[in-house]
Amino acid sequence: ACGVGNVFKSEVLWRHCVSPFRAVGVLTALECRELLVSAAEMLQYNRDRTRRVTATQVAGGLAVYGRQHKPCPRCGEAIRVRQTGRHQRATYWCPACQVSPEGAEETEVTPTGLIRPLVADPHPAAQLFLSHLPTRRVDLYDDENY
Repeated sequence: ACGVGNVFKSEVLWRHCVSPFRAVGVLTALECRELLVSAAEMLQYNRDRTRRVTATQVAGGLAVYGRQHKPCPRCGEAIRVRQTGRHQRATYWCPACQVSPEGAEETEVTPTGLIRPLVADPHPAAQLFLSHLPTRRVDLYDDENY
């Protein structure tokens, strides 16, 4: 779904408890429709806002994006982040809430575009790098920073 972007990708998948590493080809037609409808609703809701809001019950308005190491608003597990895809974009998710069905293959796209089975945890050096990322990116249009 081109144009959804990293923030809404992470937030929509969290809302529906879908692992961001689940192969798209194994999603049902109903799951795809629900994800796209939620993405459209979130984008529409945020169309005229300066600050993104996807989870009104969470301080800051975002459930997972930019919240690595902070507790998941649904279950309390620590939110994780991983660089994925050709452009190594950040994907945020809750490892407890967003699990694939038993036996479902999880995949990742490498920077060269190779699709491979997901490695449970990145290399220790990568974990160290990811752990030093800021816990929240500054939104250039935040009311406090604009």
